[in-house]
Amino acid sequence: MAHRSLGRSLAGARARLAAAALAAAVLTAAVLASGCAYYNTFYTARKHYREAERQRLASGQEHAAPASLDLYQRSIDRSQKVITKYPKSKWVDDARLLIGMAYLRREEWEKARAVFEELIAKQPGSPLIPDARLGIGLCELGRGEWQEAEKTLLSLFADTPGFERRDEVLLQLARGAAKRREHRQAIRHLTDLLAADPSDEVETEAHRARGEAYLAIDAPDSALADFKQLVQLTSRPEQRFEADLQVGECLERLGRAEEALAYYARLEREMPGPSHMPRTLLAKARALGDLGRHAEALAIYERVAKEFPASNFAAQAQYQIGLTQELHLNDAEKAKEAYTKVREIAAGSEFASLAEERRNSLDLFGQYREQIATSGEEEKKAQAGLLLAELSLFRLRKVDEAVAQYQAVETDYPKSSLAPKAAFAVAWIHEHERGDSAAAAAVYRRVFDYYPNTEYGVHAGVKAGVLSADSLSIYLGKIFRRRATADSLAAVARIKATADSLGVGVVAAADSLAVAKGDSLAAAARDSLVAVTDLVAAARFDSLAAGVRDSLAAGTRDSLAAGTRDSLAAGARDSLAESAGDSLAPPFDPYSSIPHEERPRPDSLASPRPRGE
Repeated sequence: MAHRSLGRSLAGARARLAAAALAAAVLTAAVLASGCAYYNTFYTARKHYREAERQRLASGQEHAAPASLDLYQRSIDRSQKVITKYPKSKWVDDARLLIGMAYLRREEWEKARAVFEELIAKQPGSPLIPDARLGIGLCELGRGEWQEAEKTLLSLFADTPGFERRDEVLLQLARGAAKRREHRQAIRHLTDLLAADPSDEVETEAHRARGEAYLAIDAPDSALADFKQLVQLTSRPEQRFEADLQVGECLERLGRAEEALAYYARLEREMPGPSHMPRTLLAKARALGDLGRHAEALAIYERVAKEFPASNFAAQAQYQIGLTQELHLNDAEKAKEAYTKVREIAAGSEFASLAEERRNSLDLFGQYREQIATSGEEEKKAQAGLLLAELSLFRLRKVDEAVAQYQAVETDYPKSSLAPKAAFAVAWIHEHERGDSAAAAAVYRRVFDYYPNTEYGVHAGVKAGVLSADSLSIYLGKIFRRRATADSLAAVARIKATADSLGVGVVAAADSLAVAKGDSLAAAARDSLVAVTDLVAAARFDSLAAGVRDSLAAGTRDSLAAGTRDSLAAGARDSLAESAGDSLAPPFDPYSSIPHEERPRPDSLASPRPRGE
């Protein structure tokens, strides 16, 4: 009996143990299932993000394409599920960081920053805090807050010396410097980065960015080394093609057009696909133009316009046809025909706007030449000649022609009020367009010697080192007082002549003289006819006598506007007084002689080499 009882007890114990084991297994499976659920959700979110990154990098574009934007949003939605459904899981900080980075790629800066700040506030012990601080710095860069971004990223360096993403911080600092046109600082950041043995991907991007920065400071030899290295490093056909084009551009800028042409010819044979053909052909035509082989260049431009119709490439090719006809073949009519066709090809493209600017400029060029030929007054001829020079320099970018035209204004119309400005403009071109400081100094000294009693002579004296810049306002004040007085006397003489011609007599003329000195108009018109009263009122507005008093009280700045009839000085965007402290600003408005509606936009002053679509 005892034996049977013991057997039943053992059997019961085994049953209870089996039940307990089963319950434990079920509980473990439930826990694992829960863990797998939130990990799988996060894994999917991370998978979407990585695929979006792959597509963005493969495209070679700065901004994400719509398909990538959709993947970033899916990553955000999945990561948010992890935070909402499993708030105590170990993946919450990872999910928050992923959301922030996805918003960052979508360029939703405020949302991204809020998520990064939430991660720092809610999980201060997370090892991902430095990554969140990096994200905040990237948001500031995206918003153009350069100083704040640099402060954020540099403090991250200081607080986290061993930060694993240090290379990315340096890269972002360089990008920020480049965007605010501090290219030398960008080069320093990128050089430090490359010296730190970065990853292959970061090294590739650093060489590309540094090459572009070197081009921005006109150092094509240094840029060439970076782009050649980039060709060797990159494995993506699109990026290698871009690097190859940049190698060719560097060779062109170094004056090695034959090498550039050979490089483009090889690229034409080996390019990754037919979509790259138009850009390769455009680069090849440009190199032919550099070599003076304009007929061959025209043939290629015409081929691009024909084979890729209604595209931005065709518009660019047609625009280049116009430039070639205008600048190299000196056929203004064919150039205007070519510029007109650009709008027919792609009315909304940047090349259509540029072409319209140049066509209008050519029309104005013809009008100014006709004015010079037909006008009988020296002052009007000089004004038309000055307009012609300014048009050549600032719109058509024909520097040599502009210099010749400015010199013609001075030599052909020496008694014109515009002769000093024309002489000064030649010196300015030597200094700022040609970079020839010795020639500029010689011409500045000549302008001072020939025209010491003009504002241009005074500025030239400062430039030549003959006059002190600290005394500039004094010299200008004397000039403007003298000119204002002369103009006032001339105005009085005109009023007297008008009054005499209308039979008003000596009394009215004497009263007009009092008006010019600042007395009331009512006394001047006391016994005058209504017509004379109107003339006197107009003369007071025209006269600078009253303006002298107010101008001297207000200072040289206002006297510049009130005291001179030279429209090129009176309407100056960069005033004479301000330009004294800025050696790069001309002390005259280069467009003041050109009607406002006809003035060029800043992006149309040069003839850029856009890369196409």
